[in-house]
Amino acid sequence: MGNEVRNAVMSQIERRVEHLLKLEYSRLAEPRGGWANSVDSARAEIGRRWTRTIGRKVRTALPGLYRHAARRAVRSLRDFSEPEAAALPETCPYTLEQLLDDGWYPSSRHGLPSPEVA
Repeated sequence: MGNEVRNAVMSQIERRVEHLLKLEYSRLAEPRGGWANSVDSARAEIGRRWTRTIGRKVRTALPGLYRHAARRAVRSLRDFSEPEAAALPETCPYTLEQLLDDGWYPSSRHGLPSPEVA
């Protein structure tokens, strides 16, 4: 059961990072709402399963989780013909504390409104 819970949390962290990257780097007004909903859904699932032990493992695994999430974000941004796909950072620009914060979203690099404001 422990590995299953840990894997579920890590999967949701990956999903959250992927969609936060798209919210930050995409020029598109849509599908921002869907990405924001996915971020919120992932956060809720993480919150239901979070423990200190899982937190230590996630912190250690974050670089690898980021690489997987960034790869998917790049693919998705390219599908939308977004030039920013190549501009994603090499390492995770978000702290674990930001990823766990219900109300935190990165600022759009293109001046689009944050999901909590929209």
